[in-house]
Amino acid sequence: MQGRNVLGEAGVTKEEAWKLANEWIAAWNAHDLDAILTHYDEAVELTSPVAAQLLGIPGGKVSGKANVSAYFQ
Repeated sequence: MQGRNVLGEAGVTKEEAWKLANEWIAAWNAHDLDAILTHYDEAVELTSPVAAQLLGIPGGKVSGKANVSAYFQ
């Protein structure tokens, strides 16, 4: 029986999680930004000390898929 996440949606299996992770890594290693971004929701929020330093954003929080795309570029 699959669990439920905090949003009430069915969880993923271990195999599905590994598949997702491997797809993301392959996209990252191929420098395929479009493929990387398919793994993110429009409302994504990323927090990174590197973002804080590079973008001059206090706290390093990057919000929204378009901004995460620009940050990854």
